[in-house]
Amino acid sequence: MPGCELDEVCEPIEMACPKANPADCEFEDLTVVDPTLLECHRDALVEGTPSVLRWALPYLPDPGVRGQRVWLQILGDGTTLQWQELWGNGLYTFSPSIAAALRPPADYAACSSRSTPEATLACLYETGEELATCSDAHSFPFR
Repeated sequence: MPGCELDEVCEPIEMACPKANPADCEFEDLTVVDPTLLECHRDALVEGTPSVLRWALPYLPDPGVRGQRVWLQILGDGTTLQWQELWGNGLYTFSPSIAAALRPPADYAACSSRSTPEATLACLYETGEELATCSDAHSFPFR
């Protein structure tokens, strides 16, 4: 993990996708399995306490040979660090790690009024003003 060692304060949000290879699923294809978990993620972002949040597809103790997940670290100094991992078809890919300003608490609180759980998730994981790219995108093969 390219970020800091922080506690995961909420259960990861498990996502579902109708495609056979979860690494091929676009965000628009995903559905939130348990929308009640969104409240914990919202509260953590509103509080801004140092912690880590994530959503994953699939979320299993052993995620298998195909999947994806997004990590969001709240660094406690008004900034966040976010990146995505995708794995499948023998390739493991990291997106760039982006440092961004933590949005105002009211922005995160307002995410709950979105029309669907997926829209709420997109709102919660939307970054604030980008401050820096901390690591570039990269990939490596795996078996």
